[in-house]
Amino acid sequence: MKKKMLILPTLLLAGVFMTSCDKEVDSTALVVNLSRTVTVKGYVYAELNNRRAGWEFAPAGTLVYCSIPYSDLNPAAGAGKWSDTARVDENGQFSLQIPVDDNGVNLTIEAASFEYDQIQPFGSNSNTITKFYTAAPIVVGVSTTSVPVIQVFYATITPASYVEKTQIKVTVEAELNNSIAGNEKVANQKITLHNNGWAQEYTTDDNGEFTATVPANQDIFFTISFEYAKTVPDGTGYKQENYKYEVKGGYVGNFATESEVTLDLGGGVPVP
Repeated sequence: MKKKMLILPTLLLAGVFMTSCDKEVDSTALVVNLSRTVTVKGYVYAELNNRRAGWEFAPAGTLVYCSIPYSDLNPAAGAGKWSDTARVDENGQFSLQIPVDDNGVNLTIEAASFEYDQIQPFGSNSNTITKFYTAAPIVVGVSTTSVPVIQVFYATITPASYVEKTQIKVTVEAELNNSIAGNEKVANQKITLHNNGWAQEYTTDDNGEFTATVPANQDIFFTISFEYAKTVPDGTGYKQENYKYEVKGGYVGNFATESEVTLDLGGGVPVP
């Protein structure tokens, strides 16, 4: 009998303790109802082709991040948020089911950044330029009675390392023969075009010409050095003597678009 008397109070105490715990769990502020949902749709735009008017749809597969503070669904919920992702389809559209209530929630839309070779307008120096695309976060109100169609627009950023380029056709001339008037074409000679941070070597063809791709809107210079058997006067006739033609840091020009330029190396100096 004593053993039974001792067990009964213990069971009663345990029952009281368990009842107290259950009430505490039921009244917690962390309970958020996610069962009520609506379908949100949106379109994502980016300027991918500057040869067409208007905006294009963002590339298919672009990620869209969506989130809602738990406190919008339960003011006592405190920190934390519901979140999910969607992908843009080939028509630039995304859709997602989000939790909502009659009072409404604040839905944050964040489209992921991406890199794309943007098509440039007709007549540009480059057919495409690699651009960074970024979109600012958008916050919209959504409720069971108000479900807006969302539009996201990307801004474009040109990388700091990008240098716009253009083509120039260069003709190199010099006074190589005094027996005839004017300059002659400097054929099959190496010449270097350069500026601060860029240099490229070219070789003139049989007509003294070459085509170069150079940084646009920047001052371009050239360096060339060679010897040539120049035809010079010799009393009553002409003879050939070795002359040196050398220019260091000669100015080529500054070019915004495709251009043609002629470089005059002058008459050279006799080789001792």
